[in-house]
Amino acid sequence: MSNEGMKFEIFIEELFKDIGKLRVRKNIHYHLKKRFSKKTLKIVQVDVQFYDFLNKYIVECKYLSKGNVNDDVVNKVKKNLGYLGLEKAIIATNQDFHLQAKRLAKKHGIKLYNGKIIQSLDYDRMSLAGEILQKIKGKTIEDKIKKINLRNYSQKPYIQKCYMN
Repeated sequence: MSNEGMKFEIFIEELFKDIGKLRVRKNIHYHLKKRFSKKTLKIVQVDVQFYDFLNKYIVECKYLSKGNVNDDVVNKVKKNLGYLGLEKAIIATNQDFHLQAKRLAKKHGIKLYNGKIIQSLDYDRMSLAGEILQKIKGKTIEDKIKKINLRNYSQKPYIQKCYMN
């Protein structure tokens, strides 16, 4: 993963914390095992997860320098939901999504957050004065992502055991 990709995950983690999501974590590795077995059958990596009242969401973050997110990413997220026994997911990108990815995500109930939606959420987390200043200065999410110093954040994964039936 690129440095920008890691910075984007940190940006999304901080964004969800600031807009009031609960128990927000980044870089979770689910070790899927059968009950009463020590052997890990599969490791599912989740970029960001959070709780929204009773629901647990997983978030797949895709930072792209150009182009749009395709349906392969939607298929990966759908598989991960199945492995983890979850129903709620978001795919977040700084760009946009191909039409086929939009259709597939809608079919499976996966929310898509493109760069415009993320910029809007970023404005929502600031006070009115902060939002006006940001618009005047022209700061975009790209500017904020570039300014993140990776040394200030742990890259160590959070390990979570998960048992399969």
